[in-house]
Amino acid sequence: VVAVGYDEHFVYFADPALQDKSLGKIEFKELESRWHDKGMNGEVYQHYGIVLWKNEPQQKLTEKLSARRGKYAARYLIS
Repeated sequence: VVAVGYDEHFVYFADPALQDKSLGKIEFKELESRWHDKGMNGEVYQHYGIVLWKNEPQQKLTEKLSARRGKYAARYLIS
């Protein structure tokens, strides 16, 4: 699952498990309760993730994602 944008109410994400290949969304409160994992040794990881970015204007990034995922993606990307 990859977070691709957010606004004051939701985090928008891409998930290959979504059947229609569109973007999903989740409210911040629900994300807070679900963002965890457990390692093979039983250790619990809260809010674990990896952040990658490139110094590129948001407009260009939006255009690239829009070309890959259709107009739906560009609508939900927040600058």
